[in-house]
Amino acid sequence: MKILGVIEILSRDLSKGLTINQISKLLHKSYAATNMLVRGMISDEILNKLIVGNAILCTLNLRNELTRALLAVASVKKKQTDSSWKKKIDIELIDELKRRFTIECVFLQDDKLNIVCRNVLALQEFLNERKIRAAVFEAADFHVKKDLSRSYVIYGFERFWELIANA
Repeated sequence: MKILGVIEILSRDLSKGLTINQISKLLHKSYAATNMLVRGMISDEILNKLIVGNAILCTLNLRNELTRALLAVASVKKKQTDSSWKKKIDIELIDELKRRFTIECVFLQDDKLNIVCRNVLALQEFLNERKIRAAVFEAADFHVKKDLSRSYVIYGFERFWELIANA
């Protein structure tokens, strides 16, 4: 059982936590093994815990740098193993945007292209000229739905999770 499995499960929806029992069922692992792993992650401050009756409710500690690094790795793994996002985005366009503009991160959420950059007006003009629909905003205006199950980070993995932690 791997830490990334727990990270991936908890990153699907940041608005809710899961108990150790729920995590063990989603991982298809024993409660004992999951309990040991999760308690280690809590002691390393990767996870937050909230005791609810006899259960421990776990959430990601987005303030922890190690957590954000693990989230970045899990995002890369998701991007590599699930290629459905490739049908919805032009990789050459993303490469051109990275060359021409100061792009902080690019992600798909609910099949919509989102770009965080430093020069919003110039990028928006570029996209409008090419009739490309995308949500473009600066880091200060960053917003994302807490349900990330249908999200794919395409570029700027670490920056994406840093922005979420600071949102």
